[in-house]
Amino acid sequence: MAPYWEPGTQYELGAVVEFEGVEYGIIQAHRSQGDWTPPVTPALWGRRQGHSGGHKEENHQQQQQQQQQQNQYQQEEQRHEEKNTFFGVEMSDNTEHKLKVGGGLALGAALLGGGIAAYKHHQDKEREHEHQGSHKERVEFEERTEVRRDYD
Repeated sequence: MAPYWEPGTQYELGAVVEFEGVEYGIIQAHRSQGDWTPPVTPALWGRRQGHSGGHKEENHQQQQQQQQQQNQYQQEEQRHEEKNTFFGVEMSDNTEHKLKVGGGLALGAALLGGGIAAYKHHQDKEREHEHQGSHKERVEFEERTEVRRDYD
């Protein structure tokens, strides 16, 4: 006789349990939950042949379908979890949207600030270049003036 199914128990592949007088074999290893009873989670549990009244081939096909459904469910859950976590913190779709908008605004402000800083730097360099040009012209003028004084 198989042990009774219990919530909060880790069940591995090969486990067989009894629930409401019916034996179930595990399809997917998992930790049971109170609302995941064998009859309502066919992706996790398969009704044993001797207690289901079905044929062996039908049970095998049913188990394969259940396994495929469970795998799809787990993949969707994983994608959903990856999508709705930020550094391991779960968030709602609304929170995710707010983070994206806020991040976009912060990035825009940073780019705008960078553009302003680059423009100011360019202006400073132009002023410096103009100053150097006027200084050079003044020195050349003074040199020409001194040369003329020498001739006078």
